[in-house]
Amino acid sequence: MPGRFGLDTAQAMAAVVSDALDNIAVAVAARAVAPDLRVAIRAGDHEAIAETRSLFSFGIVQTSRA
Repeated sequence: MPGRFGLDTAQAMAAVVSDALDNIAVAVAARAVAPDLRVAIRAGDHEAIAETRSLFSFGIVQTSRA
């Protein structure tokens, strides 16, 4: 189906809402469906970041402060 969007056709996705835990949950769910999917997560300094790093292989980790 042309023009269809979904994890089965995506090359990458970004989870960038203001709540770090929501972004982490979206990323974990997406990787469960598409393990090779590239994921960008906005996560800030939340304590769950260390645990999240153990779940994903990160190529680039960048800290951004407003």
